Amino acid sequence: MASMMSMGPMAAGCDATLQNVLTKTVGATTNAEFAALFPTLVTPASFVFLVWPLIAILQLITVTVSALLPGKEEVLSQSDLSALTVANLCASAWLVASSNAQAGFLPIASFLVLPLVPIFSGYPLRNKPKYILWAYQIFSSFTTLASILAFTVEIQHGGRLPFIGKVGAEVAGAAFLSLYSLASLAVADKSGAKRLVNFGALGGILYNRVLAVMASGVGMFSLLGSVREKNTLHPQM
Repeated sequence: MASMMSMGPMAAGCDATLQNVLTKTVGATTNAEFAALFPTLVTPASFVFLVWPLIAILQLITVTVSALLPGKEEVLSQSDLSALTVANLCASAWLVASSNAQAGFLPIASFLVLPLVPIFSGYPLRNKPKYILWAYQIFSSFTTLASILAFTVEIQHGGRLPFIGKVGAEVAGAAFLSLYSLASLAVADKSGAKRLVNFGALGGILYNRVLAVMASGVGMFSLLGSVREKNTLHPQM
């Protein structure tokens, strides 16, 4: 959020702005700039990442309710709070790593750290009846998808994983869809929160792909026509 702040015209010419102070550590690369530096065929639209403020608000509400309404059926146990703290620390570490990315420099920490977030944030979901907590459901579901996307970015632009290396955009996109399908099959009874996150993420990916096709000026029918024409000119293809 700090890397997206705008201080307004009053901050012009001032070196010690809040944005400058915060971005010394966090970095100046926003989510949109990161996606532009390391594009994939399955990168969702920027509006999908607005789920982060929602996650923060839900966490605040959940922790507040847990603190104000203690009882035998506590909302959050000490182990739940510990898991949430570790998950947020890992998310912060991922933010610092990704926000310092530059052209030609993809921090491997953005891939190594992010998968830890759904592991810890999903801890309370494995202990009934806490599976009903939307704050954890949205947090774990979205960061699971983000972890798969981070893997996709790494194999397409980083190429530092053993036995995989660097692959093309189509192969990376296929890897994302395969891992996403496996993750979806692993959860038998999906909650409304998980379905909402999946719908938003896949909708954002589809939105970006439609925009890319429209920007290229190639529609579906003209694309098919170009393929048919190519096959006519070159029968061996």
